Amino acid sequence: MTADEKSSPPAGRLVAVSLDEASIGRVITAASHRGTGLGRELLARAVAIAEAKWPKAPLRIGAQAHLEAFYGSFGFVKASEPYDEDGIMHIEMLRAPASP
Repeated sequence: MTADEKSSPPAGRLVAVSLDEASIGRVITAASHRGTGLGRELLARAVAIAEAKWPKAPLRIGAQAHLEAFYGSFGFVKASEPYDEDGIMHIEMLRAPASP
């Protein structure tokens, strides 16, 4: 682990995938900050920003499969079978739009 990894805050990426759907990209928390609630705060902020920018769009995330319950606590539901990405099992998850 590098010095940067020890002091890095969580990071994420929010993008509009299409006019019909938005997506949260990688959600990353340095190992030294895991278990502190920062990842939960980062995801809550990303969801709030996506809802503000694209209130009628569903929100997609490619989640590590073992974190399904974590993302489920934010309203995401499993939308694919598991798939391998870089040696880690992932699933696609969708969250219904804030306003239909």
